[in-house]
Amino acid sequence: RNSTAIDAKDGTVVGTVDLDGKPEQATADGAGHLFVDLKDKAVVARIDARKLAIDQRWPIAGCDRPTSIALDKKARRLFVGCRNLMLYVMDSENGRVITHLPIGDNVDNTVFDPGTGLIFTSTEDAKITVMHEDGPDAYRVVETVKTAPGSKTMALDLKTHRLFVPYGEVEKVAATPGSTGGGKVDLSGMRKRVLPNTFGVLVVGIGDSPPATARRTLATTGPDTMEGMMKAWIAAFNKTHPDAEVTFALKECHPEDRCTAGPDVDEVFANTSAAYAEKYRYEPFRVMVSLGGYDTPGHIQALGVYVHPSNPIQKLTLAQLDAIYSPERRRGHPADVTAWGDVGLGGEWASKPIHAYGRSLSNEVAWYFKDIVTLDGPYKPSYIQPGKAASVDIMTALAGDPYGIGYSGFAYRTDKVKAIALADRDGVYVEPSRMAVASAKYPLQRPLYIYVNRAPGKPLEPLAREFLAFVLSEEGQQIGAVDGMLPLPLALAAAEQARLQ
Repeated sequence: RNSTAIDAKDGTVVGTVDLDGKPEQATADGAGHLFVDLKDKAVVARIDARKLAIDQRWPIAGCDRPTSIALDKKARRLFVGCRNLMLYVMDSENGRVITHLPIGDNVDNTVFDPGTGLIFTSTEDAKITVMHEDGPDAYRVVETVKTAPGSKTMALDLKTHRLFVPYGEVEKVAATPGSTGGGKVDLSGMRKRVLPNTFGVLVVGIGDSPPATARRTLATTGPDTMEGMMKAWIAAFNKTHPDAEVTFALKECHPEDRCTAGPDVDEVFANTSAAYAEKYRYEPFRVMVSLGGYDTPGHIQALGVYVHPSNPIQKLTLAQLDAIYSPERRRGHPADVTAWGDVGLGGEWASKPIHAYGRSLSNEVAWYFKDIVTLDGPYKPSYIQPGKAASVDIMTALAGDPYGIGYSGFAYRTDKVKAIALADRDGVYVEPSRMAVASAKYPLQRPLYIYVNRAPGKPLEPLAREFLAFVLSEEGQQIGAVDGMLPLPLALAAAEQARLQ
């Protein structure tokens, strides 16, 4: 009823963990945790190998006498064989039971082959049940292999994907005091033993690939600014989902198209929202997958608002910016803003005119600023669009115009301009910095989204849900941090994960 830790270097006992239950088998995740099924408690105990202590105990509802356990380390899935003819699939992070599958009688061993995605259980009724992991939350029975009576243990060769199953003819004999030879004594005082000259090993050839099945496909599309990130996610996802194929195609997107960049259930699409809504009668489902960048040239990055260094203004609200750039003031600012005195400057600055600079109206940066700041309100006729290389030209113009204000990515900021703090509302001003963007607090950061065709009230298509769940996982967020892109904070990623259900 305990587990003993032994130092493999010298064989010394390091410590003992009280399991408070009868252990059957154990498996390790290679990251400091050991999982043990407790037969008499119908519980999986997770041991912290560093502390030599149980840190979690997970009851398996519906399981009778768990006697075998295996683990898919990448998908973080436990496979627990129970004596009531069921294999239970559990989340190794939190113990959640995901599903259960029918297996043979009196299970003794469970193994998982990460190369094929196959799960095997061997049972005393001379059967090996073969199951396939279609995805982290999708499993099915593939076939049942007939073996030999009593052949309920097995070993898997991960290189050849072959199973080795020992067998032998057995007989029941009376258990006598001091007798050896193994085998449990039943209620009648009998035990089983293998007859001489009957021992053998069955070799079960599974092959190098899982059984043929319909290949699941998912097409994604997006602009070149998301290409590196999407391809990194797709490569990692496809590697751990051999039955699935997610693809990515570049799609040139006009700023006003609100270009979708991600998996769609029915088709690869890049339409205007109006066209999409007209076709499907609902808006696409949007999932935030990255905070975007901070100051990486050539990639999506947060926008700063800049003025001349001599300008005493230190901060503005988005409502004030809206009133500077748009005549409609959709954010509710009480009056038009045309002079610096209208946003609180006094003295000689009070009467000085505001010169509002920005990108060309055909540019995605101008479209984003218009969407977020003016709430899609039109720009004023006085809006200034300098030069062709607008980001650089805006910085140059502001460096020579004490009364100017403009926006651009942080990659183009120079020491000849000053970035100001912004607030979505009065009183909550955020200084422009990498930390502010990385914490998802900056008002003009540019998150990246994947759009999916999901009808209101309907579940996501399984492969789309699996792919998005991977993207939002801790591993996925680390993989997606390419080209200067910033991962979502854990709480925000968890909130987006919850929306997938």
